[in-house]
Amino acid sequence: MIKGLMVFSVVIFLVVIGGVSGFIYYNHINNTEIKNVVNSNNVIVDSNPVIVTKDSLPKYLEGQKFINDLPNNAVIEFRLYNFNSGEREWEESYSIKKGSVKETNDNIKDADMVIMVHSKYVPELGKGFCSTIQKAKANGDFGVEIKLSESELLWKYKNLLSQKSCLGL
Repeated sequence: MIKGLMVFSVVIFLVVIGGVSGFIYYNHINNTEIKNVVNSNNVIVDSNPVIVTKDSLPKYLEGQKFINDLPNNAVIEFRLYNFNSGEREWEESYSIKKGSVKETNDNIKDADMVIMVHSKYVPELGKGFCSTIQKAKANGDFGVEIKLSESELLWKYKNLLSQKSCLGL
């Protein structure tokens, strides 16, 4: 149980680790002035949010620090879903590799992990990547399927552990 929690924490960490830095980078490359504030949970939230849509999601994710810090051989599948019909309906799916996010129509067979987030959080991502992912997780609208062993996952993504503060760990 503890190993499972540790793996889940590492995965969550990988998803949210670059939120603040990536958000700053994203705004910097778009010449947007950034005004950060710290909320009551000590999470940096941008007070000058950007608008994220499904169309702009790949570019927004590419601006997240963790995307650029991924190992060269990392492959992550990022999937959006909804419950509009009362059952889970898959929407867009994205292939995430170092510095690159591309929409894909197929499940990625060689993915290290699959990250699933309810699509209702897409517009909120621009307000703060970390805080939005944490909110989705707290509401049960976030999931991860690990396709590597715990040791493979920790070894492969070890260079991202320094960015865990995004989770408040």
